[in-house]
Amino acid sequence: MKKILKRTILIGTVGLVTVSVQSVMAADNNQTTPSSSAISTSEVSLSESSTSSSTTTVDSQSATKETHNNSESQAKPQNNVILKQNTQIGPGFYADDGLMMRSSLARTDTRAFLESIRQGSINSWNKYGVLPSTVAAQAILESGWGGSRLSTLANNLFGIKGNYNGASISMPTQEYINGRWITINDNFRKYPSRNASVEDHGRFLNDNSRYHNLLWQTDYRKVTRLLQNDGYATAPTYAASLNRIIEQYHLNDWDNERVVQKSQVKMVGKVNGGQPMYWLLNTGMQLSGSNTNRIANKAVTVTQWIKTSANKEYYLANVDGKTVAWIPKSTFSESESVVARKQLKLTGHVNGGQPMYWLLNTGMQLSGSNTNRITNKAVTVTQWIKTSANKEYYLANVDGKTVAWIPKSTFSESEKVIARKRVKLTGHVNGGQPMYWLLNTGMQLSGSNTNRITNKTVTVTQWIKTSANKKYYLANVDGKTVAWIPKSTFSESEKVIARKRVKLTGYVKGGQSMYWLLSSGITLSGLNTNSIVNKTVTITQWIKTSANKEYYLVNVNGQVVAWAAPMMELRTNCSI
Repeated sequence: MKKILKRTILIGTVGLVTVSVQSVMAADNNQTTPSSSAISTSEVSLSESSTSSSTTTVDSQSATKETHNNSESQAKPQNNVILKQNTQIGPGFYADDGLMMRSSLARTDTRAFLESIRQGSINSWNKYGVLPSTVAAQAILESGWGGSRLSTLANNLFGIKGNYNGASISMPTQEYINGRWITINDNFRKYPSRNASVEDHGRFLNDNSRYHNLLWQTDYRKVTRLLQNDGYATAPTYAASLNRIIEQYHLNDWDNERVVQKSQVKMVGKVNGGQPMYWLLNTGMQLSGSNTNRIANKAVTVTQWIKTSANKEYYLANVDGKTVAWIPKSTFSESESVVARKQLKLTGHVNGGQPMYWLLNTGMQLSGSNTNRITNKAVTVTQWIKTSANKEYYLANVDGKTVAWIPKSTFSESEKVIARKRVKLTGHVNGGQPMYWLLNTGMQLSGSNTNRITNKTVTVTQWIKTSANKKYYLANVDGKTVAWIPKSTFSESEKVIARKRVKLTGYVKGGQSMYWLLSSGITLSGLNTNSIVNKTVTITQWIKTSANKEYYLVNVNGQVVAWAAPMMELRTNCSI
């Protein structure tokens, strides 16, 4: 039975030939047999040199003959196939012989071809974020269902030059050199399988920044549109052609998430409302059409955990012993059962921006509000609990009314003043220490620290002791109140109450503090005696301070160094 392939070649004025494979007819019974290829009813553009405008009907033999009038051609094409770049369908190199001999598509086993690129398409998503359906459709379109010469000889579905892990195949290809086309032999990548070619194509898109906007997109129509907009192919119908292939062969089923890990679990908790729920089908995860609102207020038992090829995690949710659906792991919170409880009475304040909770039969649950609303109020804590998650909570009350449970760490007990006296001390403070306000509720952090007054003379006018057995000084600078500071951060200045001239020579021990004598008294210099340990030291003055401490004025080589405590540092070897 003789079969005749009819096609129409439209030669346009812009030098493009549009081929539409119409049908394969049986001559003996005059019936039309549909082609098995999705491309058989779609338009594909090819490069041609003709600029005439006419319509011609030819048979399959005459349609595959191409003439390359090139006197400089040094290569003999394999089976009259010469590869040439065709930007209409992509950046690769393709055959000019009627686009990979379309007549062979009537005999293409589409199921076998799809199976040969399925895993590579999924790997392309897992590794590079290229949607499986779109990369598979590109493979179909660019290789002619694997019918291209490069595909049959080297599993190269996209006409990519170079080598793959060192493997390549030499093929005739046309290059435009010195103003004319010549045919040369060039290396093209040779792949161990079609899957490898598809995966490598995903890497190509990932490595080229112009295509980064389509990576990890899950809507195939958006991805195909971006491919066209990004200039992958110049055919104005490129995205539409890919969409038709995807839809006809249900390639979007490949876009579903495949399970790559699974384990049994058993946890009881709750879920957030408004989150999607899923079915786990043979093709992967699929939206169920409902959400978690129906189980948001119920005790949910989780019995399985899975991780998918999209690196997402899900739990299998059960309510009242019945399976509901798969839910995103992030929407589930394990219940914290109370394992310890006690009554108490503390007054203080809380930090803002912290979550608040309800204590339900299922355990702790977020209330949906935070501590901002009670940050500036006096908070009374009446209960403490510890949960199965080893977390601690306080029951917060304001103005005699219960507010919610708050994390223990967000609460600071107020320090009531239990002792107070007036003092008058002058000195300095260490930097980086917190400062406080004294409120009706007790001591509260002011939000600033002592860095701003470290180098200033500080006068202390009050001392207090709190219920937390802590002591504070009220710091003043230049006659103005600054804040309350921990007593431990303040060093009183030592006024000189006795002085005399001396002359001693000796050595000092290392690691001892040295001081400056200011108008406000003795203050730390920030230096120590390490730098003068092995040097001969001369002492020229002795002083005694209001703190009943003694200091020597240290000189080295006739130059004043600083004041040092004589009882600790000086080892006198002679006295003058």
